[in-house]
Order: sequence, then structure tokens, then C-alpha cells
Amino acid sequence: MIKLGDSARDVVSGFSGIVTGKAEYLFCVDKICLEPELLDSNGQPVKPAWFEADRVSLIVKKTQITGLSISKKTGGEKNHANCD
Repeated sequence: MIKLGDSARDVVSGFSGIVTGKAEYLFCVDKICLEPELLDSNGQPVKPAWFEADRVSLIVKKTQITGLSISKKTGGEKNHANCD
């Protein structure tokens, strides 16, 4: 099963990238969003694209993200029971 953070490839087009989104539908084919780690000819990030899940194959299991830290609270819902 392909999960968020995995590296995957669309077997039809060869488009590959990190899985940054998944959509499950009740009556349609599930979709997976791949975000490439490449830049285009202008040095801009290549835009992510959605593919039918059955066209996408796993390349490498979940990409490890390290070095991220949150130094302060950013706000958000204050009335939620689990919020400080």
C-alpha cells in the first residue's frame, strides 16, 4: 500500500515524486498526488499532479523528514477540547 511520504511513479507517464496527497472516493477510482523533487528549465518547482491509484507504483517507502521544528504556536481553533 502506498502511503503519504512514499516515493512513487506513475507507470504510464513515468512521472515520479513524493506522495503528498491521497483521495478516496465512494464511486470513483482513488487518486494519488505526486510532487516531483525536480525544477523546470526556469528553476521553478515542477507542479504536482494527480494520478489514478492503480497506475502508481511504489519506488521507496516513506521519505524521512528530519530537522523540522515548530518554535511557536501558530494559532488556529481555540474552542477545540484538545487545544491548550
